[in-house]
Amino acid sequence: MDLQNAKSVIEALIFSAREPLTPKRIREILGEGEIKEKAVDEIVRALNEEYEREKRGFRIFHLNGGYEFRTSPEFGRYIEELYNMKKTFRLSKSVLETLAIIAYNQPVTRVEIEMIRSVNVSYILNKLLELELIKVMGQKETPGRPLLYGTTGKFLEYFGINSLDELPEISEVKKMVE
Repeated sequence: MDLQNAKSVIEALIFSAREPLTPKRIREILGEGEIKEKAVDEIVRALNEEYEREKRGFRIFHLNGGYEFRTSPEFGRYIEELYNMKKTFRLSKSVLETLAIIAYNQPVTRVEIEMIRSVNVSYILNKLLELELIKVMGQKETPGRPLLYGTTGKFLEYFGINSLDELPEISEVKKMVE
C-alpha cells in the first residue's frame, strides 16, 4: 500500500471509529506487514498539518491511547451555540479532590480515600462510578476484601490526556490550588 492510499484509509478509519482508534488496531485492519506503528503516528501528524494549513475545523487528537477526530478547540463556542450545549457535567471541588486522590494513588480503597479526605466518600464514589470516570479494579487482599478503585479511559478523555503519565506532579497541583 502506498503512502497516499494508507493516509486516506487511516483518515477514514479514524473518522468512522466510535471510540479512540489505537495505532495497533489500525495496523491490524491494514495488515501489520503493510505499515509500521511509527508510520501511523507520522501519517496522523501529516494529516493534522494539512488540516492546520487549510484552517480546517477539526483535528485528530491522541486520547486514551488512540486517535479520534474532534472539533478544533477554537471553534468550541460555535458548536456549543449550535447545540445550545452546556458542559454535560461539571465536577464539584469535593468530587475533583476525590478523583485526584484516586488518580494519584490507584488502586485505592474507599477507606484509604476517606483517611486522606477525612470525610465519607461513598456518595462521591457512586457518582464517579455512574459518570464512568472510575471503575472497580478488584479487591484488596485484606480482611473484608474492600473494593479497589482506579480511573478509566473516560477519565483520560474528560481531562484531555493520553495516559496517567501526563498528570501534573503533586507539587504542581498544590501550587495551582494555592
